[in-house]
Amino acid sequence: MKKVAYLKAVWLLVGVWGLADGQNTAVTLYQNQQAGEATYFQESLFGNCSISPTLPAWGDLLTYHVALSPTQYSSGDSSGGCGVCLQGTYLGTGNGTTPPPNTFTALVVDQCPGCNVGDLDLADDTGDGRWDISWQAIDCPVGNDKLAYLLQGSNPFFIKVGVRNHRIAPKSVQIKSQTNAAYVMATRTSDNFFTCTGCPTPHDYPMPIRILGINGQVIDDLIPALTNDVLQTGVNNQQFLSINDLIFVDGFEDLGF
Repeated sequence: MKKVAYLKAVWLLVGVWGLADGQNTAVTLYQNQQAGEATYFQESLFGNCSISPTLPAWGDLLTYHVALSPTQYSSGDSSGGCGVCLQGTYLGTGNGTTPPPNTFTALVVDQCPGCNVGDLDLADDTGDGRWDISWQAIDCPVGNDKLAYLLQGSNPFFIKVGVRNHRIAPKSVQIKSQTNAAYVMATRTSDNFFTCTGCPTPHDYPMPIRILGINGQVIDDLIPALTNDVLQTGVNNQQFLSINDLIFVDGFEDLGF
């Protein structure tokens, strides 16, 4: 990682941790302590985030899978809160028979239509009650795992790709659908995928994909093949650094995010 001058660092804090370069507000889940109530729900195999069927082994290291309020689920960008990991604290008050642990970790896999901002719906069939909690987004415990991609319903003339196995939330995605084409900004869907209606067709594979992390890090990777419903590790074996690492990349402001 390159050392940067003070003014460049200030620019980065304004440009990345502010929202000047995009509408996604998931960064606030990392910046600010959240507070609300914890409730419980019965998790289905296919939550709104479309993560559970292909969840890597590290997902079992977390205490819960959780659902966010509609506002924090979308985080200003349809499903920007999906795949975020968090650490929570039970504040010792509430009503019911089964409070959460004093501290817990969780992965966002779904949306809770009845939740208010700051609330968490915990996937636990045996849980009961409403409990006061606080929480904040953290790095996911991905270990040495690399970014992976899930195609759904894709063909040579249409792409729907989910970025999976990320340490921190992806803020935006660009796709280069043909060898000699330019990168085109993709659109996030409500079920935690990206589509690219403006990408030239037919599409070439391996397909270059450029991902902007919520911490400002830009990753260039390749989607290996046109294979639907199978989790594919990126060709370049990339992974985001910690949310605590702020990156300045030469030309970052010209990447079009």
